[in-house]
Amino acid sequence: MAGLGAGGGIGALAAAAPAPASPPEPLPRSVEEFDKLIEDVVVPFVTASGKIGGLVEEQVLLGSYNKREFTDTTSRPKPFSKHSKQRERSS
Repeated sequence: MAGLGAGGGIGALAAAAPAPASPPEPLPRSVEEFDKLIEDVVVPFVTASGKIGGLVEEQVLLGSYNKREFTDTTSRPKPFSKHSKQRERSS
């Protein structure tokens, strides 16, 4: 076990490990529902397109990715900027 000599041992590895990250924010309900839709409808569709292969499979795969990231990003609240406050005052 190279690298563990000079009294380092497992304790030294544990001490060198990074601190655990804070827990992730809970998913918005829209993202949870999107995940359910993907699991119930899209996964079987992608599986079937894979059996067909060719252009069908390619087009399905191209259209299936990045939609969850978009849904997650757009469903989270955004902090107000000074520009949004100015619009409220001018109304």
